[in-house]
Amino acid sequence: MDWSDYFDAAKNMGPNPFYATLEPYLWSPGRVVELGFGAGTGLAWWLERGWDVLAIDADRGMCDYAREVYGEREDLQIVCADYVGVEWGEADVVCAVFSLFFGDRDGFEKSWSRIRGYVEGGAMFAGQLIGPGDDWAEGNVAVAREELEAMCSGLNILYLEEVRRRGKTVFGAEKEWHVYHLILGP
Repeated sequence: MDWSDYFDAAKNMGPNPFYATLEPYLWSPGRVVELGFGAGTGLAWWLERGWDVLAIDADRGMCDYAREVYGEREDLQIVCADYVGVEWGEADVVCAVFSLFFGDRDGFEKSWSRIRGYVEGGAMFAGQLIGPGDDWAEGNVAVAREELEAMCSGLNILYLEEVRRRGKTVFGAEKEWHVYHLILGP
């Protein structure tokens, strides 16, 4: 997929508003794994708050841009790869803001299994999943509410908001949204 249109539209928008929802649930800065960092606006959000960041994105252009913007820093490691093929190491938070559902079911399930292991080990997860009513459901990984509940069974759900509405994408195109905003914690 060519992400250049997204990148051009998103790089000057600032961090997604979901980070403001997440902030009250966070404890003192530690290490975050940011899956699918896109234009990198979320990276700045974490770094400004003193977190060490492992940033993983499969798009070479976005990785190159992030390296150009942030340069060499001890508190930021940028990896250009698929989430499944990279070792995440220690993490206090695994974050996937509007990124985890892109791709195939197998990769999603492997990533979710890893995320679940992190949460069971005391880390937090924050991000979005999409439901079957989302215009992006076809060709990506959508989950019904019942599937989401099964995926989170036994985990501590700190925040869950299901949103179904007509709205716009970062490009300004009309879209039907069916999104689960999710924060899981110890």
